[in-house]
Amino acid sequence: MAAPSVGVGGGRRTVNMLEAKTHLSRLVEAIETGAATEVVIARNGRQVARLTPRRRARSGPGVWGWPAASSRFRNRSMPPIR
Repeated sequence: MAAPSVGVGGGRRTVNMLEAKTHLSRLVEAIETGAATEVVIARNGRQVARLTPRRRARSGPGVWGWPAASSRFRNRSMPPIR
């Protein structure tokens, strides 16, 4: 089976479950680099999952103008949550 082709310039691509399982790292790389804006994974022709770029967290105040809880109350002995 050939590797999934993701066109230049982004766009939506649908792959079946076997193809997604076989080429997951390539599909994620296409999302990371912007070669694809969305990858839909289908099982038996029915869409069941979607890979999209992660949205960046908002900077600035959290809910109701308070700083985000994770930055205010983080235990200094623990590594940051990513």
